[in-house]
Amino acid sequence: MPALLLFALVAAAPTNLLPPSRPLLVVAVTQDTRQPLDAVALKAVERAVAGIWLRYADVVVRSAADPVTAADDVLTLRITDRRSISGDGLGWIDFVNGQPAREIFVSRTEVAALAARGKWGGRPVLYWPPAVRDRFVQRAMAVAIAHEVGHYLLRSKVHTRTGLMRASFTVEDVMRGMSARNGLDAAQQASLQQRMRGYLIARNGPATLSPTQ
Repeated sequence: MPALLLFALVAAAPTNLLPPSRPLLVVAVTQDTRQPLDAVALKAVERAVAGIWLRYADVVVRSAADPVTAADDVLTLRITDRRSISGDGLGWIDFVNGQPAREIFVSRTEVAALAARGKWGGRPVLYWPPAVRDRFVQRAMAVAIAHEVGHYLLRSKVHTRTGLMRASFTVEDVMRGMSARNGLDAAQQASLQQRMRGYLIARNGPATLSPTQ
């Protein structure tokens, strides 16, 4: 389903189904890869992304084939076999005239490359049992998705030295992806708060916001 049509359908959904004081962003997944995630893996990715963003916003990952539900905004995620545009990242988002597109990409090829060159617990990732390797793929996908969502919500290409918006991730970063190490700094949180306030104004009108929002 085209991203603009999906956004229109989501925007038309009943707003009384949305959380009253927290914006909801839906990430609709399309898989253009030889190794698509199955339903179980996609659910694990959804939980991990939601956990990373829990302190700041409600972010829900769903298959693009799932029924459309109410949301304040929607992104299309394309899981692809293409290499990263920068050559050193797990995913990317395009900017047009300084504004982020409503589509993000995560590369299975780059996830596999990180696994091939990385270690966990002093042991190469590729030497771990299949269950651990699967967990790595799911968490790498989740961290990459959460990072690109950050670029979209912050309306910024900027990378930081630490936290969720750092330029690159190690295997250790991925395997500890729901830790405080993958948070936002104070400036990013302030910028995000303004973005969240804009969503709530668009949904409810300015009169419905409390003085602290």
